[in-house]
Amino acid sequence: MPTRESILTLVRSGLSYPQIGERLGVPPGLAYLIATGLPADGGDAPGPETDKRPGALSTSTQHLSNPKSILPQRDEETAAWIRERAMADPALRAAWAAHSVAPPPLAEDDDDLIDVIGHDHSQAKYLQLQLQTLPGLSSGGLPDDLRRRNEALSLLGEKLKAHEHAEEEVFWPLVRDQLPDGKNLAEHAQQQEHEAEGLLERIESLPPTSAERDELVKTLTSALRKHVAFEDTVLAELRERLGEEAREEAGRRFKAARSAYTASIAATGKAG
Repeated sequence: MPTRESILTLVRSGLSYPQIGERLGVPPGLAYLIATGLPADGGDAPGPETDKRPGALSTSTQHLSNPKSILPQRDEETAAWIRERAMADPALRAAWAAHSVAPPPLAEDDDDLIDVIGHDHSQAKYLQLQLQTLPGLSSGGLPDDLRRRNEALSLLGEKLKAHEHAEEEVFWPLVRDQLPDGKNLAEHAQQQEHEAEGLLERIESLPPTSAERDELVKTLTSALRKHVAFEDTVLAELRERLGEEAREEAGRRFKAARSAYTASIAATGKAG
């Protein structure tokens, strides 16, 4: 165990307590306690004479008693082992099989346009989270993982297309009409939507086992996060411009346009 004098000698040489602790193989808080007789966590409430003790610090010493935070990194070998063990457990496999990637149902009792679009955004975020959580082929995903990712991706594509159709019919015309910079806002948003549509088309054209598909899904989820964040700022501005009655009337038209698009796709079997 280091002595008080050996530690004070190192203090006088200009070393800090963390450096002293590392050199002597003891925690820095313990080195401070041995040198000064004071706990590093300040729990002893020392009096005004404290600063006169050799080796005592005039500043906070709390950092000496708290270990450095360590952020563990993901270890792929360990993750693969855990996944293998989990998939070998019948109860866990049954629970996993019963889990649906589909988002919760939409709240159809709310007609406010701001809330209606907000609910759509929540569903998109839910599906994006599924895509981020379920491992793809390049991350060692199992066949069931790939099936679920495809299901989440298909649902996301369907909802995005219906959502964007309703926005074209109702939301962006309102933005152009009601907001001072509405035309530019709508054009910017539509550029973002076209980017997402292009990514979706490329993803859908690739086989589920394509490594490129995983990278494109990451790009898509990133693009959608930016688009939703942009739309949220427009929604906040539009809320200030439209009264409650106008927002509810627009919300009903938005839901009708979205439902009509979904019904037409179901009838033809192809999303446009």
